[in-house]
Amino acid sequence: MGRSVDGRKPGVNEPLRPEVSPKGGTEPVCAPCRCTDEGMGILRSLVRGSSAKGAPAARPAERPTNPDTHRNTAPGANPAAQADAPPGPSSACLELMGKAKDLETLPAFATRMLQALDDPRTSPAVLAAEVSHDQAVLALVLRTANSAYYRSSGQVRDVTEAIVVLGLDTVRQIVLARLARTVLRRNDALQQMLWRHALATSVAAQACTRVIRGVTVAHAFTAGLLHDLGKAVMHEVAPAQYAEVWELTGRSPRTSISLERQRFGTDHAEVGAELLKAWTFPVMYQSVARLHHEPEAIAAASDKERRLLAIVSLANAVAGWLGHGPRPARPIDEMTEHPMLDVLGAPPSVIGRMAMEIEVELSGLVGIFG
Repeated sequence: MGRSVDGRKPGVNEPLRPEVSPKGGTEPVCAPCRCTDEGMGILRSLVRGSSAKGAPAARPAERPTNPDTHRNTAPGANPAAQADAPPGPSSACLELMGKAKDLETLPAFATRMLQALDDPRTSPAVLAAEVSHDQAVLALVLRTANSAYYRSSGQVRDVTEAIVVLGLDTVRQIVLARLARTVLRRNDALQQMLWRHALATSVAAQACTRVIRGVTVAHAFTAGLLHDLGKAVMHEVAPAQYAEVWELTGRSPRTSISLERQRFGTDHAEVGAELLKAWTFPVMYQSVARLHHEPEAIAAASDKERRLLAIVSLANAVAGWLGHGPRPARPIDEMTEHPMLDVLGAPPSVIGRMAMEIEVELSGLVGIFG
């Protein structure tokens, strides 16, 4: 059943078109979402409580790790998670990822910095030395420390001072943003839209955590940032074909998942999850990438994963509803339902507050991260 990304086989590379369901209606489109916030700058919120005593536990690669910290444990370290692991990737997914081989290895800068951030013995001076090895991360750290988010006077010029001002959680988000940018590297108009969607989803997800307890702001931001990495990989491998999928998603009732499967034999959810698996990111982030379009699977997930999955699914929907995706923006008060509201026990009022967070914070983040 191998399907080629570029070859023509049954069911793949057919002309993309809207589809009518057996019941006579069109295929349902992702519903909207609801969430909340308390105001405050988005990156500033990430740093609350990010003192040394709140830093993640040490997690060298050879030791078991906290599942809520940034990278995954070694194979076999989490038998329960492995028992529930999804089936292996499809041949179409493997073939597509084979055409983006250089993305399958976590970049050296990210490996070094994330290890340093995960070690509670790391001092600001040591972390500053690691940051200084990557000019892009260094520029982001200094720019963020001097941004309006921190009411800065623009006088932070030393990277060690910047790290103290920002805190470890915010530095981690900067490293992850830089990492995401290594995948969104084509830097054309479509990838700029994918990047804005990732940032908007992160903003919405962290806003939701201020109302829906049980997920940290940092985890929500990270999951939102990484949830659609598969789209960037697909566009990197086949830019013209993926641009067609994006354009048709914008004018069709069909979902991007459906159109991607028709064109490529796989979809961004599978590709993104497999990339995060190759990078040995925690299973919870792999699950977010794989399941954020599957409400039934989210509702059936373990208690530990369900809230994060539902929050990112909601955030993804509200970001798209506001026009940060292939479809035009729609009035936020028309978003009246979403299956994740019941999963989270969230009131409809959260949607407006989450939308407000995007409107207030997104332009500032784009200014910092590009």
